[in-house]
Amino acid sequence: MWKLLYNIGLLLAAPVIVGILLAKPRCRRGLLQRLGLDEGLSGLFGLSRLSRRPDRPDKPVIWIHAVSLGEVVAAAPLVKALHARHPECRYIVTTVTETGREAVEQRLGGIAEHRYAPLDFSWAVAGMVRRLQPVLYVFVETELWPNLLWTLRKQGVPSVLVNGRLSSRSFRRQDLPWIRSFYRSVLQDLTLCLMQSERDRQRIVVLGAEPSRAHLLASAYRHIVKTYPTTVLMVAPRHIERADRVEAVLREAGFAVQRRSRIREKQSGPRVIILDTRGELSRAYRDAVVAFVGGTLVPVGGHNLLEPAVWATPVMFGPYTDHCAEVAALLSEAGGGHRVMGVEDLVTSLEEWLGQPETRHRMGQVARQVVLDNQGALTRSLEFIETCLRAAPSYSDSCVATGPGPLMVKP
Repeated sequence: MWKLLYNIGLLLAAPVIVGILLAKPRCRRGLLQRLGLDEGLSGLFGLSRLSRRPDRPDKPVIWIHAVSLGEVVAAAPLVKALHARHPECRYIVTTVTETGREAVEQRLGGIAEHRYAPLDFSWAVAGMVRRLQPVLYVFVETELWPNLLWTLRKQGVPSVLVNGRLSSRSFRRQDLPWIRSFYRSVLQDLTLCLMQSERDRQRIVVLGAEPSRAHLLASAYRHIVKTYPTTVLMVAPRHIERADRVEAVLREAGFAVQRRSRIREKQSGPRVIILDTRGELSRAYRDAVVAFVGGTLVPVGGHNLLEPAVWATPVMFGPYTDHCAEVAALLSEAGGGHRVMGVEDLVTSLEEWLGQPETRHRMGQVARQVVLDNQGALTRSLEFIETCLRAAPSYSDSCVATGPGPLMVKP
């Protein structure tokens, strides 16, 4: 029933929607493509700048949707991680805005192709799905388009929401029973929901998502300060331009928040400090008593585990360490790092470490020793490279290093 009513309403509103888009010069580019019309026709009228067709159209397609600049920035690490793990796939990133297109071309050039996202008319969505034939659809920050999700579900394509959030205003708008019934019919088609916080997880479940499909990256800090009220959390966004959004999310969740660049005098009590200028992360790791390295609680590969270790700071990380698997194993085996399997495990481990300063100090020293050992490995790697350089071009034989392969690290 909801599918029929939604499409009738959308059809009635179609002239208004298209008229508004035509009236805005910034919305004209890619309009024919967004309406699901032929790409060649779209290019003929100069309304869309498309990436050239792939040399290997038989490659499986992973489709990532990010509305505009901010969402592209947030999704870029995930796209790169997926590409590293599955280079055999073709990656299409769709956006709605020109700034989003520019961000895709700048940040994901050579990795992903850009397309304009189809308007949620059934024919536009069906045309896009038919052309791309995706094996996976990933979308950022609760950008729900019913016809698209219904079509993907019918085609057996899994749909994954990442970095999902529902603001208080958006949640209140959907308070009427009939609206929630509609959203339930949409959300039940999702394969997986990766939400930003426990609050967001609860809200999307209330709206109709299956609880077993919802996952979250909740803040352990709320639990930690109950036992250790003087603890201060420092958050370093992967991309500084997201500092405003991070601050807004944290404030909405009820935290006292300070931007590092705006601190004028010392404050006491529990609070979150956001590092919002470049060059601060090393000092933050130096001053920290414990570090949790991001990108490891969700499947994006993980970030540099050695950055805190070099300052003798014990390191925690989640289960997803594809980009730093060797270092994670070394830290775990030596006792300078600890893998947590989820938020509850993270809270338990943090409370244990915060209550044992001698244990933290010992683990920090072990972590630093791992760095020192791998600096030696880096030197050995450079020596092998220099040997190859000195041999070329006089010798055509391959330069092969025997014995255990040295670990390449960025201290």
